[in-house]
Amino acid sequence: MLILDGHGSHHTTEFLWECKTNNVWLVFLPPHSTHVLQPLDLSCFCPIKSKYREQIAELACIDDAALIKKHCFIKYYYKARGEGLTARTIKSGWRASGIYPWNPRKGLESSQVKKKALTEASSFKQPKMDQFNVLATPAKPRNIYNIVQDLCIECTPD
Repeated sequence: MLILDGHGSHHTTEFLWECKTNNVWLVFLPPHSTHVLQPLDLSCFCPIKSKYREQIAELACIDDAALIKKHCFIKYYYKARGEGLTARTIKSGWRASGIYPWNPRKGLESSQVKKKALTEASSFKQPKMDQFNVLATPAKPRNIYNIVQDLCIECTPD
């Protein structure tokens, strides 16, 4: 099984065919959800970034270099990755995402998901009560006439 984000680069025919012929099951994460479901985003990348920043800060103190050359980047990133990408942080990411052990509530109960849901709910405007009457299925022909009259009154300029 291979877990992927929904990026289009993963949808090439060649890639999909290779997976099929090698019996690799593909699981695509829903769009805009990797910040809650991607194990590396949840646990590994943060320690790597922190370790890399520490290394660069030390280099700046010693060398007072403003630019990081390619060979320095590779050297310090490699060291930071070794310190930040450990078995413990990898397992922590799988737990935090709820992928293993399986716990779908993890993603749904994420503070980031709840915050977005609250923001969207607060921006939702309730329709006026009159609009509910317009949307209701008329029971009698007289109801149709009344709805049309209401619409004509609301649409006429003041």
